[in-house]
Amino acid sequence: MGRTDNPQHAVLSQEALFEKAMELFHARDFASAVQSFEAAASGTSAEIAHASRMRINMCQQRLRMGLPTATTAEEHYNLAVALINQRDLKNSRAHLNSAMEITPNDDHLFYALALVNGLEGDYPASALALERAIELRPQNKSAARNDPDFHEILRHAELKAILETQEATSA
Repeated sequence: MGRTDNPQHAVLSQEALFEKAMELFHARDFASAVQSFEAAASGTSAEIAHASRMRINMCQQRLRMGLPTATTAEEHYNLAVALINQRDLKNSRAHLNSAMEITPNDDHLFYALALVNGLEGDYPASALALERAIELRPQNKSAARNDPDFHEILRHAELKAILETQEATSA
């Protein structure tokens, strides 16, 4: 039977709590991160407790700041792009969907949606969105090829097929 009052075990548990809190922090889930940091702050390691309290303050600041509000399609798009850059894909998708409700045929919205889908690993959906972006504006084919954000995504068969199909129809 293991001992629960082992100080070394307590520090390891505190480290695990801190690591989980950091994962939540990097995922921008600040409310959940606060809870995990609070648990890590109550452990036996003074260093981890101090680091946890500092991160709690950072999370609370970010929660108070919130995201700017958007009302136009372009504002939603700009927020979506900023969130893509932060890899907050869930919120980025929400802003893209809001923008598409306002302007359902803007090529740059489909282009950004293709990127979000690809970064999430949904390559069939990414291919459909990229195909639509190219239909609306053929220059998006070249843009995707040269866009560093698309570099890894374009290695997948679904997206390669879209670019090859587009080449065949434009040749």
